[in-house]
Amino acid sequence: GRERDFLDQVRVRLHRAGTRGLGDVHRRLSELFARVTARAAWLVEREKQRLAEREKRLYALDPRRVVERGYAILRRLGNGVVTHPRQAPPGTKLRAELRGGVLWLLSEGGEREGGGEESS
Repeated sequence: GRERDFLDQVRVRLHRAGTRGLGDVHRRLSELFARVTARAAWLVEREKQRLAEREKRLYALDPRRVVERGYAILRRLGNGVVTHPRQAPPGTKLRAELRGGVLWLLSEGGEREGGGEESS
């Protein structure tokens, strides 16, 4: 009888201690979860802002914005952008991208520094 009572008391104490310990662990995990969730939300929001800023910069640097302002992008048929007259010797087929559409051109060559035509 006494041993049984003693074992019952030990069982009750162990149960209380285990329950209390689990409760403490549960509270700590809940606190950590709340902190991690808040931090993750903050990081996601920060990255959204960074992405929006990068998107604005990319939009501003897009060559099509230059075309919209009235300039043209001149390309050879192989899609290479022409940046120097030597890239379009006489007879080179060119494509000019303009605000209003595309203009197909045939190069007559470039000018020399002195103002005369280049010879091939």
